[in-house]
Amino acid sequence: MNDLRCLTVHGSDDSVVPVATSQDFCALWPQGRCRFVVYPNVGHGFFNLPAHRPSVSGLIHEFMASAGTSP
Repeated sequence: MNDLRCLTVHGSDDSVVPVATSQDFCALWPQGRCRFVVYPNVGHGFFNLPAHRPSVSGLIHEFMASAGTSP
């Protein structure tokens, strides 16, 4: 069984990569293997900004600790 999972975090105001591109990418994954999270009102690379680092880091830790059975 393939246990590979993916977490995709995207800013709703990303002007570099459209949100739909990441949504389409996640749709290619088997059900429950890709989690897609949109952060409202932020652009490309928002996770590098100090204001968002704690929440994105927490999201990554939560994802890594989960069993991967829910999107």
